[in-house]
Amino acid sequence: MRTQTVVSLCALIVICFLVGTADGQPVYFAATGHYYERVDEELTWEEAKVAAELCSYLGVSGHLVTITSQAENDFLTDNLLLGLGNPCYCGGYQPPDSLEPDGGWTWVTGEPWEFANWAAGEPNDWANDEDCLEVKPDGSWNDAQISGTPRAYIVEYPVPEPATLSLALAALGALGLLRKRD
Repeated sequence: MRTQTVVSLCALIVICFLVGTADGQPVYFAATGHYYERVDEELTWEEAKVAAELCSYLGVSGHLVTITSQAENDFLTDNLLLGLGNPCYCGGYQPPDSLEPDGGWTWVTGEPWEFANWAAGEPNDWANDEDCLEVKPDGSWNDAQISGTPRAYIVEYPVPEPATLSLALAALGALGLLRKRD
């Protein structure tokens, strides 16, 4: 009886881990192997960057999202942005002394800046003070003020799918050990 209870509990844990839970949980995108979460707490870009780095999911620290392809941009738009009235902060920024308005854009992770989805007329460095990235509900991008209007933000968790497999295999291994004991 005890073994059956332990087996059932382990199976439930593995299923919850593989499937996830209801609303509010990060969503998985197979093309990147990462999880993404929109946080509706409104912060400045600087505050959102720090907050994202303090977040973790499945034991992995997060960071403000880096959008490196059209497919990733579309996934975020379809799963985290549609219906949202305001833009969300992302992990793009311009270091001081970058050529304006579109020079030097960098991701918080140091990944290459090879993809952009700027809205028409952007980036424009309005008021000579727009040095961070926000993504609009339609998926287009805008340069914004780092210490400007508080916004929601998107956290990316670089948890590769093999981590899920490793946990499932560890749980199954534990089940095998328990069965041998009985």
